Amino acid sequence: MTKPFKILFINFPTIPMHEVDLILAKKNAMPHTMVIPLGILYLSSNLKSKVQNVEVRVLDYLREVKTNPERYSDSKEMIRVLAEEMAGEFTPDLICYSMLFSIIHPFFNAAATAHKKIWPKARLVAGGNHTTNAVNAVMDHPDLDYVARGECDFAFPEFVRQLQRGEVSQVQGIYSRAHVEGRLSMPLADSPKNLDDLSFPDWELLDIYSYITADKGRATWRDEEHQKTREISIMTTRGCPFSCTFCAAHTTMGRKMRYRSDDSVIAEMRELNEKYGINLYIPEDDLFTANRKKVISLLQEINKFGRNIPNFEIQFPNALSVNTLFDDVMDALIEAGMQTTNVAIESGSPYVQRKIIKKNVKLDRAVEVVKYFRDRNIHVRCFFIAGFPEETREMIEETIRYARDLKTDWASFSIAVPLRGSEMYDQFIELGHIKDDISMWSTAIFRERLFDTPEISAEDLKELMYTANLEVNFLNNPNYVDQNWDKSIDLFKSMTRDYPFQIFGWYMLMKSYEGAGHVKESQLAKQKIYDWIEKDERAADIYHKYGHYLEAINHKPTKAQALTN
Repeated sequence: MTKPFKILFINFPTIPMHEVDLILAKKNAMPHTMVIPLGILYLSSNLKSKVQNVEVRVLDYLREVKTNPERYSDSKEMIRVLAEEMAGEFTPDLICYSMLFSIIHPFFNAAATAHKKIWPKARLVAGGNHTTNAVNAVMDHPDLDYVARGECDFAFPEFVRQLQRGEVSQVQGIYSRAHVEGRLSMPLADSPKNLDDLSFPDWELLDIYSYITADKGRATWRDEEHQKTREISIMTTRGCPFSCTFCAAHTTMGRKMRYRSDDSVIAEMRELNEKYGINLYIPEDDLFTANRKKVISLLQEINKFGRNIPNFEIQFPNALSVNTLFDDVMDALIEAGMQTTNVAIESGSPYVQRKIIKKNVKLDRAVEVVKYFRDRNIHVRCFFIAGFPEETREMIEETIRYARDLKTDWASFSIAVPLRGSEMYDQFIELGHIKDDISMWSTAIFRERLFDTPEISAEDLKELMYTANLEVNFLNNPNYVDQNWDKSIDLFKSMTRDYPFQIFGWYMLMKSYEGAGHVKESQLAKQKIYDWIEKDERAADIYHKYGHYLEAINHKPTKAQALTN
């Protein structure tokens, strides 16, 4: 029998390489989220369904960072050691790098170099949203043989078939170095028109239990009753017709909506529940509620399916669109098991909505949406972004005021990241604020910015967003202000589980217990503040900078902390 054609997918962490290094060096770093690589899993399943005699593996660096960080001193050691261990039993003919985000590019550069040394005969191909939008920069790596552009669910199996036969690849969407260097036309792969034609994701490719039981997955705000849920990501649609300037998803998925049938979605959900005990489903759609009639029909079927599953829930961490949330759609979401919702607002400035980001959220309607959900005991988190091209400090402060008055359970404040392929990326380049190179991509995260604009400096923007977070979400959280003690306690307990070093979480938990008359619990929460300041440099730094907000907390730093500060 002919030897199987061996394919190795590479799954990277979804945080910058320098943050991975902090985790591996046992330094204090932000909690790392386990994000299921749906793109890889779809490619694998559709490959196996269409091509015979293939063997597929994954080298999962994301999982390794989460589960075995103590094994390595830095990213490059992890890249090399994990690959060398696999090389003892598996020699790939093709290595496939998935780059959904631009921050992965430095990790890809290091990995491709190391892998080519370990497997010199393997051919290397890179794909994903970042590759689709940065073909030349990705192909700059001397060991890379091919780039893949667009949705390659069907193009990839044909590409592998041609490699198996020893033919020169001629598949729309996957291109050799000759195409790139010759500046030949490189159209996207043909997208699947009928999503029901796709096989379900290849869940068996992963160590799936590392993902579905992770202490920090995609779900948000888990109260203690729901800590033992098993969560998983799914997709029910592809595409988005909107033209938000900060988004690059359309460059791969397109603007035309495509939908799976209700039967297909429910069949996948049932299979996941029966195989793995999944009871929390996370649709990762860019616009889940695009079609009012279709989404209500699907949600009604989900409601029927979930009735007999303990702690059944759906969540939407990608956020729902305000302008598609009609009352009957919101009712259907709630009836289908949504207990926590994320709502995409982005800016509280009408001018920014219309003239800068082209999102055109109806801000008055957003107030109604938040109230509608909260009145029905749905936990609501709203997304806000600041630092858009030519957005002034006054416009940003308008957004902060809007968020404070909105009375949402939580407001997520992020800094606008110029993603390659987005209109905003081109705007920042045209304005002369950034350069089109890897130095921009390697640090493009939502918590900070490395470039100033005439409107606001990077440092001032970061500080403005951080203090907005403290003032809106903690000190003036509507659950605390309205003396909704049970919900306030649940909220800040969840916060301290996910971010135990954030002393403002312990402070507001202390105040909430105090308001509810739980003296002992309040004292214990107060002691936690002192404990974390003593043992964690992040907590100590927060106290050093913002301790003046914390009434009744008077901590004298140790000698070592005093010298550090």
